[in-house]
Amino acid sequence: MFDIHCIILPIPGLPTASPVDTFVRTVQQPSQPSALAQFMTAIAPAIETGAEQRKLERLRKEKEIADGIQANKEYQVKLQSRKFLGDLALDYQKNEQNYLGQDQDAVYNGVRGQKQDYIQTLKDSGVGDDIIQIFDQNIELGLETFMGETFRPAKY
Repeated sequence: MFDIHCIILPIPGLPTASPVDTFVRTVQQPSQPSALAQFMTAIAPAIETGAEQRKLERLRKEKEIADGIQANKEYQVKLQSRKFLGDLALDYQKNEQNYLGQDQDAVYNGVRGQKQDYIQTLKDSGVGDDIIQIFDQNIELGLETFMGETFRPAKY
């Protein structure tokens, strides 16, 4: 059995740990930077400025290219909407009596159905939503013009 009351104490005079040797480093005199280090320190700000200017120029050119591509896409979709509306006008001329035999809602629905088919074709080919919206808006404006200036005056 263990006796809880028994405490072992260190024997006086015996070291309990080994001494630690300490060394002190001598203070070194600051050295003068080399000529190359001084040169690099002197030109570093100019190099950074030049790199930043080249980066800004590259970003500006990339933006101009992207803007040009976007403008070209918008132009192409406007041409397609004009072609779509031109085909509508030609179809009306060829089939005027069929158009006049229908009510307004049927004509609207027919044109909008064709528009939705074309929009689906654009989506399937990867055209962006912003470009599709331009096409949709152009067709709606053209359809209202057609209905107001051509269909309604001939029908009523």
